[in-house]
Amino acid sequence: MKKVRMVAGVSLPAAAATAAALAAPAAANAAVTNGHARTAPAITCPKTVVFSSTSRSREWTGYVWGLNECAAQQEGVLWRGQTGLTERVRYRNAGNELLYAARLGGTISGGATWFWSTHNLNAYICWQALVKNGTSTIVNNGHALVGTLVP
Repeated sequence: MKKVRMVAGVSLPAAAATAAALAAPAAANAAVTNGHARTAPAITCPKTVVFSSTSRSREWTGYVWGLNECAAQQEGVLWRGQTGLTERVRYRNAGNELLYAARLGGTISGGATWFWSTHNLNAYICWQALVKNGTSTIVNNGHALVGTLVP
């Protein structure tokens, strides 16, 4: 079986791009550019290396597992248990193009609130922000935002 690498993305009409962007787990291998979705071949990233970043408030830490700019999984930890919050995740390439975006609910366990997801996509950086449910308002006066490079 031949392996195929997609060089140019497939352009879809705006309505189809919106539908593709809203498709949950399947969107892990999709990229959104200027309102158009393009699908990349499915990849599996190794969880070999973990990089982390901590917010200025020291209450929020982001982790990304992967290797060679291939992101396998991300995790955000609020170092206290708190409801009413969502993690906003955005993966970007080295040219700052948005590759994937999601909003994730958390789980309170062991005195902390945990947010995580598995993606398997080629990316340069993962921006992880803690926001109030239903908003884009970053909590802790904007301090709950970290940019974690993809290993």
